[in-house]
Amino acid sequence: MTAVTYGHYKITFFINRHVTLNVDRGIDWDSAVKQFEENGSSKLDGFYCSKREQKGQRLYLLAIQKKSSTRLFNITR
Repeated sequence: MTAVTYGHYKITFFINRHVTLNVDRGIDWDSAVKQFEENGSSKLDGFYCSKREQKGQRLYLLAIQKKSSTRLFNITR
C-alpha cells in the first residue's frame, strides 16, 4: 500500500491522501498443485475451504506446515 499526502487545510487539520493498493488475486490451480506436490509432506498439509462465504464466495487456500515448527503454516491462496 502506498499513501501519498498532498496537503492539509490549516484551519481544520484535514489531510488529503491518495492511497494505492496492490491486490493479489492468488495463484492459478496448476501452480498450487505443483507447490503442494513439491512441499507437502505433513498430514496437515493440503487445500482448505473456508466455512463462511466472503462476498458470496468461499475462500480456498493451500496450507503447508513450516519445517521448523509444529504450529506455523505457509498460506497460499
